[in-house]
Amino acid sequence: MFLWRACKEALPTLANLRRRKVVEQSSCLICKLEPETSGHVLWGCIAAKDVWGQGVIKVQKLSFQSDLIFDIWSRMVERLSLEELEEVAATMRGIWTRRNNTLYGKYFKHPTALHQLAKAELVAYRETLTEEPVVNPTTHVGTQKWSKPEVGSFKVNWDAAVNQREGHIGIGVLIKDHQGFPIGSLQANKSFKGTPFDAEAYGILLAAVFCREMGITQCLLEGDSKQVVDLMNHQPKNWSLGGCLVEDARVVLNSFA
Repeated sequence: MFLWRACKEALPTLANLRRRKVVEQSSCLICKLEPETSGHVLWGCIAAKDVWGQGVIKVQKLSFQSDLIFDIWSRMVERLSLEELEEVAATMRGIWTRRNNTLYGKYFKHPTALHQLAKAELVAYRETLTEEPVVNPTTHVGTQKWSKPEVGSFKVNWDAAVNQREGHIGIGVLIKDHQGFPIGSLQANKSFKGTPFDAEAYGILLAAVFCREMGITQCLLEGDSKQVVDLMNHQPKNWSLGGCLVEDARVVLNSFA
């Protein structure tokens, strides 16, 4: 969600706020040398470069600049692997969080500490996607092979990992365009007491809401739970918690039309 907002120029950078006549000055809060555009604060600022110098070597060698982070991200997509792009996205969010902390007079996190925190958050996110879920006999878990959606449409994969012992779930959502490029991801951890079916149903609801928030109206949702998929496709009455969550997801998806 953060990366999508950044690429859509929805972040309240000082340059964006000045354009909307909210503030009079747009100089970078940290370096004071250039206007605080999305491209500057997340990539071009000397403080941001100190953070990028801690990470992926291929990223350190990138030299392009732009006031728009969308331009920078688009060129990264052409050069970096999915794993590297995930690290870049986590790092950008950390840089933006540090910027906000500076705005409110909080501690300015050291580049090394910021990079380590971004890596830790990325590990936690990947664990929510790879942790083996606890399933019941009515839930089918299979390995899926990615196939291209139509041009102008998006493939939305969701998954839910259940830790019944501790009573919480991890939800992961990944959206890709028709070329297979990731354009958005979501992770959520929540205290949750329910069945694996309930957790997967909650996952498809989050995926549907995420698509709506990103303005996506043409999408194909794909998940591992046969029970959830069958319920979405055939619309039988199911008044369990999971059934109600699936119905809520259907309502959200129908609102796209």
